[in-house]
Amino acid sequence: MANGINAKNILKNPVHCLAFGFGSGLAPKAPGTFGTLMAIPLYLLLSELPLMAYAVIVIVAFIIG
Repeated sequence: MANGINAKNILKNPVHCLAFGFGSGLAPKAPGTFGTLMAIPLYLLLSELPLMAYAVIVIVAFIIG
């Protein structure tokens, strides 16, 4: 990867780690699929929340991302 960015550096930085789905986006094959699989349990946890709380969390995650 360019500019000294590699898997080790990505996983050390909390913002990058979150952006890469806690490392799932670094999978050598089908990183998008693994990222989706990582998001499913998070969705299932959030789906039990009231709509307003769910919306706030999604908006905050969007802004951070």
